Amino acid sequence: MSNISEKDVVSVTIAHADEEEVILLAPGVPPEEISDAVKSLFPTLPGTLKGFRKVNKDHTLGPFIPLTLATKVPSLLEDGSFQVQVHPAWRRDGIHYDKNELYLDVSESINLVMIAEDLGNGNSKMTLVDTDVAGTMLVRSRLSGMPGCKLSYTSQNIDTIVYHPCVKADKYEAGIVKFIPPDGQTELARYRISKHVKLPFRVLPVIRQLDEHHLEVKVNIKAAFGKDLSASDVVLRIPCPRNTTSFTSKVSKGTVSYYNELECLLWKIPKFVGETDNNISAEIKLLSGAVEGAGDSNVSTTIPPLTLEFNVVGYAASGLRIRYLEIYESGEYEKDTWIRYMTTAGSYQIRVPVANVNAVYYSNPQ
Repeated sequence: MSNISEKDVVSVTIAHADEEEVILLAPGVPPEEISDAVKSLFPTLPGTLKGFRKVNKDHTLGPFIPLTLATKVPSLLEDGSFQVQVHPAWRRDGIHYDKNELYLDVSESINLVMIAEDLGNGNSKMTLVDTDVAGTMLVRSRLSGMPGCKLSYTSQNIDTIVYHPCVKADKYEAGIVKFIPPDGQTELARYRISKHVKLPFRVLPVIRQLDEHHLEVKVNIKAAFGKDLSASDVVLRIPCPRNTTSFTSKVSKGTVSYYNELECLLWKIPKFVGETDNNISAEIKLLSGAVEGAGDSNVSTTIPPLTLEFNVVGYAASGLRIRYLEIYESGEYEKDTWIRYMTTAGSYQIRVPVANVNAVYYSNPQ
């Protein structure tokens, strides 16, 4: 170290995320000291320093320069800015697969509150009160070595998004991220969207009390997604009064059952094809006389909301789309990528503000 002359010292601009710093390099400085110095400049560095790559004018990265080589020949880093390269803390060395694959699942849960108003002619007027989508990008990596991956997605409607530490977002273009994935399954990102949500189903209910002993329920459900898709495990929950004794029903598809412990009818449709609709017409028979506990606080004359459950593979209610998913640094081996979308119901509620006659009592929705 004492033989180092001033002309041997090189000033190097290094970058990590959106930050840039300057360090001094000289031949013979131990790699551990350089690594500690870089870590002190970038405390959020997600791993151990392994080298540098030059940032080109078009923002692409040049060839990798190992830390050991940089400490021997610092002049390699003399011109321009160099991106810090780390050995990620979330991935071990020596991973190998005979078949290399990368899967990405875009999984969304849609929440909705809608009010259905009876127009008196057998139809309903629908008013959307609130809706949002909570989504995750789940990646499952079966890739050898230390693969660099790049993902591009539409991002104009996203309210908030939080990334895994392995992700580096492009500071020049929204919706583009690079990452070295952990081995196995990892939540790459979590996001929320509340604007321009695409509703997978429209639910149009009409509920009327025919007389003191009978309640009529008619519901039309229409799938708004494409006919090339289908929903599975579709279940509509229709609240029933506490004095329900029996029911009759007619459905275009599926089965209907009454669950006394849940005080509701469950209309189950195993498969619901896109751009089709299904109907239920039910008549609920009510027990005459006073309802036990009618004066209690847990009893109400307000109809609780109808709720819908479903699972649609191939559909993203947020409108988010993956432009591409590529593996751009992996070594010389064949690899495949797979992308799948899925939307499920979170809290999907349809409220029916019907004025109940003859004091039809429900369990209090509150």
